Parts: sequence; structure tokens; C-alpha cells
Amino acid sequence: MDWRVSLIGLLGVAAMVQAADTGLLVQVYRGPVTPVTQVGVENAAPVAGASVRVLDLTGKEVRRAATNLRGESVLTLAPGNYQIEVLACAGVRRLPEVETVIVKPQTMTKIRLDCDTGLR
Repeated sequence: MDWRVSLIGLLGVAAMVQAADTGLLVQVYRGPVTPVTQVGVENAAPVAGASVRVLDLTGKEVRRAATNLRGESVLTLAPGNYQIEVLACAGVRRLPEVETVIVKPQTMTKIRLDCDTGLR
């Protein structure tokens, strides 16, 4: 095997590893889950199967995903500015507003989106 082919292969793997470290860690929660809220006590729960969509700033869809059992979805993205929205979130009255996020190189940017159950 030619050493240049091996080097090119290794550089390609390194680029894929780097790209996988850049993007969004999206967390979708629904709440309140009880009508009484206590200071310092979380009153929201992760939403499995919530549908999220990432758009570039021109409105073009870049990614779409569903959240896992922990209410999370990891989306690999190039660095840049994006908008993220929740398209579907079971058991809620109101979806969160569209959020603008900045994805920085070699960073998984964490964003939490809270869906409103309407419990008061």
C-alpha cells in the first residue's frame, strides 16, 4: 500500500472526528409537570421523540432529528449561526419560540428548549 494513500486516509478520519465534535446538543423538556412549583426543584421532564429542526439563517433546513429517551439529540453541524425549532412535542399546549444559536468550531453547543404544558 502506498504511504500517500494511508496519509490521505488518516487525514480524512481526523477531519471526520473533528467535524463530529462541532454542532448542537439539543435538550427538549416539557413543563411544568406539576401545578405547584418549589424553589430549587426541577418542574420539567425530558421529552422523548420530540421533533427538532435546524435552519440556516436564510430559512433553509439543515438538519431534522428526534430526541432520545433523555430528551436529547446530538446534531453535527458546521460552525455558524443557526435557528432551531421544536416541531412536535407530545403533551404540551405551546411549543417554544424559535431560538438562534451560534455553533463554534470544535464545540458541542448545548441548548435547552422548554415546551409549555399549560399546567398552572
